[in-house]
This record gives sequence, C-alpha cells and structure tokens, in this order.
Amino acid sequence: MKLIEETWKTGTAYEVLLVADKTPAALPASGKDVDGMNDAHTFAPMSVLYVVDPAAAHKFYVADESGRVVGQ
Repeated sequence: MKLIEETWKTGTAYEVLLVADKTPAALPASGKDVDGMNDAHTFAPMSVLYVVDPAAAHKFYVADESGRVVGQ
C-alpha cells in the first residue's frame, strides 16, 4: 500500500488517499505497513483506499467515523 496524498486533521489522524495493487490481507488500522506513513498515524473519517487490481471484489474502501477502513 502506498500513500498518495495526506491532510492532517487532528492529533495523529490524517485524511489520506491510499492505493494498493491488491486487496490487503488485513485492512489497515494505522500507518503501519503503508509506504509514506508513520506507524503512529491513524486515519481520519473519509480516508480512502483504492485497490487497482481488476479482480478485486471491493475496489473502494472508506474510513468511517472511528477511522476504521470499510469496504464499499
């Protein structure tokens, strides 16, 4: 997964746009294992993960109010 764009919101929360080649085995809960993010960073609501794999069941994920990334 790679960070494309980030906007700081509050504390450690960032609104981000992430891109992944394939659907990750575990959806991210923080910046850990995201190229370009710090392990301590978290996701602000409306952060987006886009999966470019044409065979992916879900291509678009959005962080909810708690920062948890959810498939759409």
